[in-house]
Amino acid sequence: MEEQARTVDTITAAIDEGALAADTMAATVDTIRDDTHAVVGEIVCLGAGFSEVGDRLAQLQRSAESFSASVG
Repeated sequence: MEEQARTVDTITAAIDEGALAADTMAATVDTIRDDTHAVVGEIVCLGAGFSEVGDRLAQLQRSAESFSASVG
């Protein structure tokens, strides 16, 4: 009977350890998901910035071409 009690205790401890590991892993996955969403937001913002720079460079090119045409 005592051996069965020890077996049950061992199994219970293993289940508790597995549950703790699963909770830790779930928290890690949540953190990774949150970080990924933040990075996506930053990339979208960065892409908008590049788009704005591209638009301004195109405007500068048009202005330079217009100026060159008027001078020469």
